[in-house]
Amino acid sequence: MTIDDFYAILALPESASLGARIYKKQVLENADLSSADRKLITDQLDTMEWRYAIKPANCAITRYDDDEREYGEIAVLHIVLKSYIKNTQLKRLGELLHRAIPYPLLLVFVATKTIATDLSSTAQETELLANATSSTLAICMADKRINRADSSKLTIFRTFDTAWLNLDELQVIEQDFLLDFAFPACNPQHLYSVYADLTRCIVALDIARHTGHYQRSASADADQKRQEVIQAMRQVESQLAGQYALLKAETQFNRQLGLNVQIKQLQQQMSEYTLQLKHKN
Repeated sequence: MTIDDFYAILALPESASLGARIYKKQVLENADLSSADRKLITDQLDTMEWRYAIKPANCAITRYDDDEREYGEIAVLHIVLKSYIKNTQLKRLGELLHRAIPYPLLLVFVATKTIATDLSSTAQETELLANATSSTLAICMADKRINRADSSKLTIFRTFDTAWLNLDELQVIEQDFLLDFAFPACNPQHLYSVYADLTRCIVALDIARHTGHYQRSASADADQKRQEVIQAMRQVESQLAGQYALLKAETQFNRQLGLNVQIKQLQQQMSEYTLQLKHKN
Protein backbone atom coordinates (compact mmCIF):
# COMPACT_ATOMS: atom_id res chain seq x y z
CA MET A 1 0.00 0.00 0.00
CA THR A 2 1.13 3.56 -0.69
CA ILE A 3 0.30 6.88 0.96
CA ASP A 4 -1.91 7.69 -2.03
CA ASP A 5 -3.75 4.39 -1.53
CA PHE A 6 -4.39 5.36 2.09
CA TYR A 7 -5.99 8.66 1.10
CA ALA A 8 -7.98 6.95 -1.66
CA ILE A 9 -9.48 4.54 0.89
CA LEU A 10 -10.06 7.34 3.41
CA ALA A 11 -12.03 8.99 0.60
CA LEU A 12 -12.43 12.48 2.03
CA PRO A 13 -14.60 14.80 -0.09
CA GLU A 14 -12.59 16.70 -2.68
CA SER A 15 -14.66 19.76 -1.85
CA ALA A 16 -12.91 19.73 1.54
CA SER A 17 -9.43 19.80 0.00
CA LEU A 18 -7.36 22.73 1.29
CA GLY A 19 -3.64 22.16 0.70
CA ALA A 20 -2.42 24.97 2.97
CA ARG A 21 1.13 24.95 4.32
CA ILE A 22 1.65 25.16 8.10
CA TYR A 23 5.03 26.42 9.26
CA LYS A 24 6.87 25.17 12.31
CA LYS A 25 7.06 28.73 13.57
CA GLN A 26 3.28 28.79 13.93
CA VAL A 27 3.34 25.67 16.10
CA LEU A 28 6.25 26.86 18.21
CA GLU A 29 4.53 30.19 18.88
CA ASN A 30 1.14 28.69 19.77
CA ALA A 31 2.21 26.17 22.38
CA ASP A 32 3.76 26.25 25.83
CA LEU A 33 6.74 23.98 25.20
CA SER A 34 9.59 22.61 27.25
CA SER A 35 13.06 22.74 25.72
CA ALA A 36 12.83 18.99 24.95
CA ASP A 37 9.45 19.40 23.22
CA ARG A 38 10.70 22.39 21.24
CA LYS A 39 13.72 20.37 20.12
CA LEU A 40 11.50 17.45 19.08
CA ILE A 41 9.40 19.71 16.86
CA THR A 42 12.39 21.56 15.43
CA ASP A 43 14.45 18.45 14.74
CA GLN A 44 11.74 16.14 13.41
CA LEU A 45 9.07 18.14 11.58
CA ASP A 46 9.88 18.53 7.90
CA THR A 47 6.65 19.74 6.29
CA MET A 48 3.08 20.15 7.49
CA GLU A 49 0.13 20.52 5.17
CA TRP A 50 -3.43 21.33 6.16
CA ARG A 51 -4.70 18.92 3.51
CA TYR A 52 -8.43 18.87 4.24
CA ALA A 53 -10.88 21.01 6.22
CA ILE A 54 -14.08 19.01 6.66
CA LYS A 55 -17.01 21.25 7.58
CA PRO A 56 -20.76 21.55 6.91
CA ALA A 57 -20.24 23.84 3.94
CA ASN A 58 -18.31 21.26 1.95
CA CYS A 59 -19.60 17.87 3.11
CA ALA A 60 -23.28 18.39 4.03
CA ILE A 61 -22.67 17.07 7.54
CA THR A 62 -23.87 19.26 10.40
CA ARG A 63 -21.66 20.64 13.15
CA TYR A 64 -21.92 19.33 16.70
CA ASP A 65 -22.04 21.31 19.93
CA ASP A 66 -22.71 20.38 23.53
CA ASP A 67 -21.45 21.47 26.94
CA GLU A 68 -18.14 19.63 26.43
CA ARG A 69 -17.42 19.55 22.72
CA GLU A 70 -17.44 21.77 19.65
CA TYR A 71 -17.11 20.13 16.25
CA GLY A 72 -17.54 22.79 13.60
CA GLU A 73 -14.66 21.49 11.52
CA ILE A 74 -12.29 18.53 11.32
CA ALA A 75 -8.80 19.41 10.15
CA VAL A 76 -6.72 16.75 8.42
CA LEU A 77 -2.99 17.44 8.61
CA HIS A 78 -0.42 15.61 6.50
CA ILE A 79 2.92 15.71 8.32
CA VAL A 80 6.22 14.57 6.83
CA LEU A 81 8.98 13.85 9.34
CA LYS A 82 12.66 14.26 8.63
CA SER A 83 13.38 10.76 9.88
CA TYR A 84 11.75 7.72 11.40
CA ILE A 85 11.38 8.15 15.19
CA LYS A 86 10.41 5.91 18.07
CA ASN A 87 6.70 5.40 18.77
CA THR A 88 7.09 7.14 22.14
CA GLN A 89 8.44 10.24 20.40
CA LEU A 90 5.72 9.99 17.77
CA LYS A 91 3.04 9.87 20.45
CA ARG A 92 4.52 12.92 22.16
CA LEU A 93 4.72 14.83 18.89
CA GLY A 94 1.06 14.09 18.24
CA GLU A 95 0.10 15.34 21.69
CA LEU A 96 2.04 18.58 21.13
CA LEU A 97 0.34 19.28 17.80
CA HIS A 98 -3.10 18.52 19.22
CA ARG A 99 -2.37 20.96 22.02
CA ALA A 100 -1.04 23.67 19.71
CA ILE A 101 -3.83 23.62 17.09
CA PRO A 102 -7.31 24.32 18.52
CA TYR A 103 -9.35 22.12 16.19
CA PRO A 104 -10.46 18.50 16.15
CA LEU A 105 -7.47 17.07 14.27
CA LEU A 106 -6.75 13.97 12.25
CA LEU A 107 -2.96 13.84 12.07
CA VAL A 108 -1.34 11.71 9.38
CA PHE A 109 2.38 11.24 9.97
CA VAL A 110 4.62 9.79 7.28
CA ALA A 111 8.31 8.91 7.38
CA THR A 112 10.81 6.78 5.52
CA LYS A 113 12.39 4.02 7.57
CA THR A 114 15.80 2.66 6.65
CA ILE A 115 16.04 -1.08 7.11
CA ALA A 116 19.34 -2.92 7.29
CA THR A 117 19.02 -5.87 4.91
CA ASP A 118 20.98 -9.02 5.58
CA LEU A 119 21.80 -10.54 2.21
CA SER A 120 24.33 -13.11 3.43
CA SER A 121 23.71 -16.81 2.87
CA THR A 122 25.02 -18.02 6.22
CA ALA A 123 24.82 -16.76 9.78
CA GLN A 124 28.58 -17.08 10.11
CA GLU A 125 29.17 -14.72 7.20
CA THR A 126 26.59 -12.10 8.11
CA GLU A 127 27.26 -8.83 6.35
CA LEU A 128 25.03 -5.84 5.90
CA LEU A 129 25.34 -5.50 2.14
CA ALA A 130 22.57 -3.04 1.45
CA ASN A 131 20.08 -0.69 3.03
CA ALA A 132 16.42 -0.84 2.09
CA THR A 133 13.74 1.70 2.91
CA SER A 134 10.08 1.35 3.69
CA SER A 135 7.23 3.84 3.83
CA THR A 136 5.64 4.22 7.25
CA LEU A 137 2.43 5.93 8.28
CA ALA A 138 0.82 6.71 11.63
CA ILE A 139 -2.48 8.32 12.56
CA CYS A 140 -3.14 10.31 15.71
CA MET A 141 -6.49 11.66 16.93
CA ALA A 142 -7.66 13.15 20.20
CA ASP A 143 -10.74 13.63 22.32
CA LYS A 144 -10.67 17.39 22.95
CA ARG A 145 -13.13 19.03 25.29
CA ILE A 146 -13.97 22.60 26.17
CA ASN A 147 -11.86 23.93 29.02
CA ARG A 148 -14.29 24.73 31.83
CA ALA A 149 -11.97 27.40 33.19
CA ASP A 150 -11.58 29.06 29.77
CA SER A 151 -14.23 28.23 27.16
CA SER A 152 -12.01 29.62 24.39
CA LYS A 153 -9.54 26.76 24.93
CA LEU A 154 -9.72 23.00 24.46
CA THR A 155 -8.38 20.38 26.84
CA ILE A 156 -7.04 17.07 25.55
CA PHE A 157 -8.94 14.35 27.37
CA ARG A 158 -7.18 11.49 25.60
CA THR A 159 -5.15 10.81 22.47
CA PHE A 160 -5.45 7.79 20.16
CA ASP A 161 -2.69 6.67 17.81
CA THR A 162 -1.93 3.71 15.59
CA ALA A 163 1.85 3.72 16.16
CA TRP A 164 3.87 3.28 12.99
CA LEU A 165 2.41 1.12 10.21
CA ASN A 166 4.89 -0.24 7.67
CA LEU A 167 2.97 0.18 4.42
CA ASP A 168 5.29 -2.24 2.63
CA GLU A 169 4.74 -5.06 5.14
CA LEU A 170 1.28 -4.63 6.64
CA GLN A 171 -0.06 -7.28 8.97
CA VAL A 172 -3.56 -8.62 8.28
CA ILE A 173 -5.10 -6.67 11.17
CA GLU A 174 -3.42 -3.48 9.89
CA GLN A 175 -4.79 -4.06 6.40
CA ASP A 176 -8.26 -4.58 7.86
CA PHE A 177 -7.91 -1.39 9.87
CA LEU A 178 -6.85 0.72 6.89
CA LEU A 179 -9.71 -0.63 4.78
CA ASP A 180 -12.15 0.26 7.57
CA PHE A 181 -10.67 3.71 8.21
CA ALA A 182 -12.87 5.45 5.65
CA PHE A 183 -14.93 8.62 5.70
CA PRO A 184 -17.90 7.13 3.75
CA ALA A 185 -18.21 4.35 6.37
CA CYS A 186 -18.69 6.82 9.22
CA ASN A 187 -21.99 7.80 10.81
CA PRO A 188 -22.91 11.05 9.00
CA GLN A 189 -25.21 12.35 11.74
CA HIS A 190 -22.77 15.17 12.56
CA LEU A 191 -19.05 15.92 12.55
CA TYR A 192 -18.52 14.48 16.01
CA SER A 193 -20.07 11.14 15.00
CA VAL A 194 -17.67 11.04 12.03
CA TYR A 195 -14.66 11.79 14.21
CA ALA A 196 -15.78 9.32 16.88
CA ASP A 197 -16.17 6.51 14.33
CA LEU A 198 -12.66 7.07 12.98
CA THR A 199 -11.33 7.10 16.54
CA ARG A 200 -13.07 3.80 17.23
CA CYS A 201 -11.17 2.29 14.30
CA ILE A 202 -7.91 3.14 16.06
CA VAL A 203 -9.19 1.60 19.30
CA ALA A 204 -10.17 -1.54 17.37
CA LEU A 205 -6.64 -1.78 15.95
CA ASP A 206 -5.18 -1.47 19.44
CA ILE A 207 -7.43 -4.30 20.61
CA ALA A 208 -6.61 -6.42 17.54
CA ARG A 209 -2.95 -6.33 18.49
CA HIS A 210 -3.94 -8.32 21.57
CA THR A 211 -6.61 -10.58 20.06
CA GLY A 212 -5.27 -11.08 16.53
CA HIS A 213 -8.62 -10.06 15.01
CA TYR A 214 -9.74 -6.59 13.88
CA GLN A 215 -13.35 -5.71 14.60
CA ARG A 216 -14.97 -2.43 15.52
CA SER A 217 -17.21 -2.53 18.58
CA ALA A 218 -20.94 -2.76 17.98
CA SER A 219 -21.66 0.25 20.19
CA ALA A 220 -19.99 3.15 21.95
CA ASP A 221 -20.70 1.47 25.28
CA ALA A 222 -18.94 -1.74 24.19
CA ASP A 223 -16.07 0.36 22.89
CA GLN A 224 -15.67 2.04 26.28
CA LYS A 225 -15.61 -1.32 28.06
CA ARG A 226 -12.94 -2.64 25.71
CA GLN A 227 -10.83 0.46 26.27
CA GLU A 228 -11.05 -0.11 30.01
CA VAL A 229 -9.77 -3.66 29.53
CA ILE A 230 -6.91 -2.37 27.37
CA GLN A 231 -5.92 0.09 30.10
CA ALA A 232 -5.92 -2.74 32.65
CA MET A 233 -3.78 -4.86 30.33
CA ARG A 234 -1.24 -2.07 30.01
CA GLN A 235 -0.94 -1.91 33.78
CA VAL A 236 -0.34 -5.66 33.93
CA GLU A 237 2.21 -5.41 31.09
CA SER A 238 4.05 -2.77 33.10
CA GLN A 239 4.01 -5.01 36.17
CA LEU A 240 5.29 -7.93 34.11
CA ALA A 241 8.18 -5.86 32.78
CA GLY A 242 9.10 -4.95 36.35
CA GLN A 243 8.94 -8.56 37.52
CA TYR A 244 11.07 -9.76 34.61
CA ALA A 245 13.68 -7.12 35.44
CA LEU A 246 13.74 -8.24 39.09
CA LEU A 247 14.01 -11.89 38.05
CA LYS A 248 16.94 -11.15 35.78
CA ALA A 249 18.83 -9.45 38.61
CA GLU A 250 17.88 -11.95 41.34
CA THR A 251 20.49 -14.54 42.36
CA GLN A 252 18.73 -16.32 45.25
CA PHE A 253 16.81 -19.41 44.18
CA ASN A 254 13.88 -19.00 46.60
CA ARG A 255 13.28 -15.43 45.47
CA GLN A 256 13.49 -16.53 41.83
CA LEU A 257 10.75 -19.08 42.53
CA GLY A 258 8.58 -16.40 44.13
CA LEU A 259 9.04 -14.06 41.20
CA ASN A 260 8.20 -16.83 38.74
CA VAL A 261 4.96 -17.49 40.60
CA GLN A 262 4.04 -13.80 40.41
CA ILE A 263 4.89 -13.72 36.69
CA LYS A 264 2.67 -16.74 36.05
CA GLN A 265 -0.20 -15.02 37.87
CA LEU A 266 0.22 -11.85 35.80
CA GLN A 267 0.37 -13.89 32.59
CA GLN A 268 -2.88 -15.56 33.61
CA GLN A 269 -4.45 -12.12 34.10
CA MET A 270 -3.33 -11.15 30.58
CA SER A 271 -4.94 -14.29 29.16
CA GLU A 272 -8.21 -13.52 30.97
CA TYR A 273 -8.20 -9.92 29.72
CA THR A 274 -7.60 -11.13 26.15
CA LEU A 275 -10.65 -13.40 26.41
CA GLN A 276 -12.70 -10.46 27.69
CA LEU A 277 -11.67 -8.37 24.68
CA LYS A 278 -12.82 -11.07 22.30
CA HIS A 279 -16.29 -11.09 23.85
CA LYS A 280 -16.87 -7.37 24.50
CA ASN A 281 -18.24 -6.51 21.09
